[in-house]
Amino acid sequence: IAVTAEENTAITQRSATITIKTADGKASATVKVTQSAANVIFSVDKNEHSVAAAGGDFTVKVTHNIGYKINSQPEWVKQPDKANSGNVDTYTFTAEANTSTEAREGIIVFCNDNNECVPVTVKQAGANATLSVSPAELTFTANTESKSLDVTSNTAWTAASGASWAKLNKT
Repeated sequence: IAVTAEENTAITQRSATITIKTADGKASATVKVTQSAANVIFSVDKNEHSVAAAGGDFTVKVTHNIGYKINSQPEWVKQPDKANSGNVDTYTFTAEANTSTEAREGIIVFCNDNNECVPVTVKQAGANATLSVSPAELTFTANTESKSLDVTSNTAWTAASGASWAKLNKT
């Protein structure tokens, strides 16, 4: 008799008993069959993703034969979608726009049921510097007079007057 064990894709060892009997059932013998567990499969397709300052989507494929979860992720990265196909899960993540001029980096951590974790680094470029003033023009009478203008920027800024008679006071 040839005994063939099909592939064990589970991460636990398994066993069974084969019983052989005489045709009249008066005698029997048993054979214990044991099969090793499959190796744990737990990986991601890419350990690093880069995203533009404007934000956008990226995907992470997790190949597994063990339970797992997302342990942590940056607050600016959302996970709106997950598709399953056998032992491969495809996550679509969305990085929100980065309004700061500073680049930022975060880590999505996937951990399996054996507490083995795989990090995925997300790098996002900083926004281009912006600066605007309102109003764009100030007109004064011949008398000493003060007026205000608003400065809006996503980065640090300085102001300088091009004339000694036009004094600045940053408030």
